[in-house]
Amino acid sequence: MNDSLEVMEDELLRWIPMFHGYRVLNERFVLHDGLGKGGQGLVCRGFDLNLRRDVAIKFFDPGAPQSVARFLREAQHCAGPNDPHIVQVHDVHRPESGTKSQPPYIVFEFVDGASAKEHLKKGRVT
Repeated sequence: MNDSLEVMEDELLRWIPMFHGYRVLNERFVLHDGLGKGGQGLVCRGFDLNLRRDVAIKFFDPGAPQSVARFLREAQHCAGPNDPHIVQVHDVHRPESGTKSQPPYIVFEFVDGASAKEHLKKGRVT
């Protein structure tokens, strides 16, 4: 099984309903490829049905050692500056206190290309 499929079948995504073979988040974001998994959770490529654009969605892993507050601060830090070198934040889902709702997630601008890890392997970062 390739990494993309492993990410898409991850436990963190099983709560998202299936529609015609795709996971559809909040009737708005169609999830496609898994882009990666890290210490805070996982990232998937998706499509925003309302705004008709590709996005990257980062889901928080409730088992991660980092707190939800730290995860959400990442969204705030990215949303602050308007800089071409920082991805834009399009949406944030923050669970309501005391409820069993969806885990937090951040919807980012999707940037196509090689990952930072791939650039570092080649010995160059641009």
